[in-house]
Amino acid sequence: IEPSTESDFQPEFGKPIFPDFTQSEGEASTTSESAVSAPEVVSRSPKIIGGMIDFGLYLVFYLILVGAGRWALGLDFAQLGFKELLLEFFLPLYGFLLLLVWFYQFFFISVLGQSISGMLLGVEVLDKSGSRPSPLRAGLRALVYVLCLAPAGLGFIPELAGKSLPDLLAGTRTVRW
Repeated sequence: IEPSTESDFQPEFGKPIFPDFTQSEGEASTTSESAVSAPEVVSRSPKIIGGMIDFGLYLVFYLILVGAGRWALGLDFAQLGFKELLLEFFLPLYGFLLLLVWFYQFFFISVLGQSISGMLLGVEVLDKSGSRPSPLRAGLRALVYVLCLAPAGLGFIPELAGKSLPDLLAGTRTVRW
């Protein structure tokens, strides 16, 4: 076998490498949209499962913060009374956790359009035009999310009826591809 030279190589750039599956033989396609390219509205179960995954992440964050705070302050929980422990340690830490949750939601929704649970479940947040939410919308959605989460998650009860307060107030929607 003789080695080829540069002049022997003549690729056919006009011909596609992969076949076009959007049209059958002999008929022209009027649309290029496939069954997987259109988002569908997410049912309640992926939202609930996603909320549980995110809540598990928040719990891990909180436990890390409790451990780090206890270590940094040199606290012995057995020596503190319930009132001191609640007012001087757990409530400020809970406030910091809510700030952390806001940042988590804001960052992932504005940059990627989905949180970690959304990535696992194939769920994405879009604005009304069908694109990733702007930082302003993502920040508003994250704020409403935190306000729903703050009173022991009671703000998410309307989610069980299919009405998401963060999506409703921020002008976004949750879809699955």
